[in-house]
Amino acid sequence: MNISLSNQIIFPKGIALPDFDLHFSAFVIPILKNGYIPHPIIFTGTYDFFPCHHIFAAINILVCGSDPKSTYIILGGFLLCSTVIFIFLIARAFWNNNYALITVILFNCLDYYLMYGAHPEHQAYNYSFSVMLLSIILLYFSSTNLRYIPCIIILTILIIFTHHFSAMIILILLGILAFLEIYVKKKLSKQKAILWPIFLIFLLILSLQLMYYSNLFGSLIQIINNYYISFQDISMNLVESTVYDQVPIKTIFINTIGSSILLGLAVSGFLIFLRRRTIPDLFIISISLVLSIFLVLGIGFKQVALLPDRLYPLLQIFSLIFLAAEGLLFFLGRIKTDKGKIVTATVILILLSSFSLSSTIAGFETSPFVDEHLSYYKLYDTEQEIVFKEWKSIYTTKDNNQISNLPLLNSGQININDIPSRSLLDYNKLNIKTGFLHQFGEHMGQYNFIKILPGESNKLNIFDKLYCNNIITYYYT
Repeated sequence: MNISLSNQIIFPKGIALPDFDLHFSAFVIPILKNGYIPHPIIFTGTYDFFPCHHIFAAINILVCGSDPKSTYIILGGFLLCSTVIFIFLIARAFWNNNYALITVILFNCLDYYLMYGAHPEHQAYNYSFSVMLLSIILLYFSSTNLRYIPCIIILTILIIFTHHFSAMIILILLGILAFLEIYVKKKLSKQKAILWPIFLIFLLILSLQLMYYSNLFGSLIQIINNYYISFQDISMNLVESTVYDQVPIKTIFINTIGSSILLGLAVSGFLIFLRRRTIPDLFIISISLVLSIFLVLGIGFKQVALLPDRLYPLLQIFSLIFLAAEGLLFFLGRIKTDKGKIVTATVILILLSSFSLSSTIAGFETSPFVDEHLSYYKLYDTEQEIVFKEWKSIYTTKDNNQISNLPLLNSGQININDIPSRSLLDYNKLNIKTGFLHQFGEHMGQYNFIKILPGESNKLNIFDKLYCNNIITYYYT
């Protein structure tokens, strides 16, 4: 929690992933002002039919009486950090306290979860609800204690009415575990089904939501059909070049050392699980295989339903940390002296934690490994930008022709001739480091940024300056 939420101290005006503004401005603020779920005219990705996390955030903002933006961000980070408790409970229930402790330590070394915790938005809520739900279901399976039932019902409704993608993934994982329960029942001589009723209830609620509330059932069928068509003509539906193809291997390597260490330990753990095949081992193996298959499909095909950056965090939290914990225990078991075990474990965990936290995956703006080959979204606001927005809302009107994108050539030069006359143009110096967004892309790695050449901004001095605060300059062309 200290690692994740301390990012809000470094960026006191708030830092969050790009979708933050959509969810906060289009949903949370209107709920606070009007008391009901809005149906915005602008495109909101059907999130008006998945409002649970917006309502949850609004309730906490009203109860706390604190700044809405800060509360929304900090609450998301806090929820994501709190899932470590559920991971500990699962590991302790299925294995032992030592295993649970190592799993918890590895949880704090997950680069994607560090990223979502340090830049909270709706995905922080989605992953939190998902981890809580699946964890409590597994705890219920291990103990059959009825006190878990109310929590399962509440979290089921939360996740289904929070995010369609996360709900579908949970449904698929529940289905796999429910089928696996048939084998488990024979092995344990249990007559009572535990996971099947939960799976069927989850399926029923989700189906009713998609059919009669959000009306997305037709879209789901279309997505399945698109993947079916993709398999019929694989060569025409594979992802083409991405921006990562142009990044030097050295830059990619240094930013993925943390993930590589985790995966190396996880592979060892997977082999041990595969050989041992206890009931918890089979659960983790099944989840690993299903999510890995989806991940391969998401990386390879153009379809955007299975985005890798949405699937890999689920693979990390539901599978890799348990496999990596087993792998680490295996290597430590090969060392004879206690001192050697402590030194080895300390070195591995320090390397894993350091490289995961300092990688660009955890955050471009705080990573020491950002070089001239990397461009990225600027995810934070500064005092100068906020003051400029206030000034702009007062002194400009909608009648003015506002230029939203600086016309840039692929070489990084400003095409001054493409700037129309009698228009307004704001130039942000902070984009010199991050790059200017030039092209949107639906699939991961297909966004295109252009970095401006040194001295190119001087071309804008031929225009009249209406405003300047050393960060933003506002021109009249």
